Amino acid sequence: MDKLAVGKIAKPFGVHGWMKVLSYSGETGHFGQLKSIAASDANRSMTLLVEGFKDQQDGSLIMKFRSYDSPETARILCGLELLVPRDQAAPCKSGEYYYADLAGCKLVHEGRELAEVRGVMEGGVSGFLLEAVRDGVQLALIPFQDPFIGDVDIGKRTIELRTPWVLD
Repeated sequence: MDKLAVGKIAKPFGVHGWMKVLSYSGETGHFGQLKSIAASDANRSMTLLVEGFKDQQDGSLIMKFRSYDSPETARILCGLELLVPRDQAAPCKSGEYYYADLAGCKLVHEGRELAEVRGVMEGGVSGFLLEAVRDGVQLALIPFQDPFIGDVDIGKRTIELRTPWVLD
């Protein structure tokens, strides 16, 4: 089944093994339905059993995972990315997309394919950037903003590129 990255374990919270979790979408309600969750980083992959979930007043989220009962034992989970089946992720609102849905889309201008989106990255104050490649070679980082990007059609796997010169 297709899995989506929905968050990352940040740091211990309190003295009983609770962990602060950063939600990629900003939504937290879907975390409360999880009984188990896949977690991984570059070096390891595991399934964590969820014992507890709490929304915090500041809009953040904390979670408790079975067998991690102190900050010392839970600290090993820091940095793990949390992945869930698509049907357990927060639903996207109009104009929102998961990174996984944008990767692989063709960048088109006036009906002509110019490049492919390899990935998406955060660009600080400029927002999100699409990594565009052609023939396996990185061409450009394109701001995912209205002046550069037009219609996004996930079904057709296309993204309108309004300014093809950004690939030069």
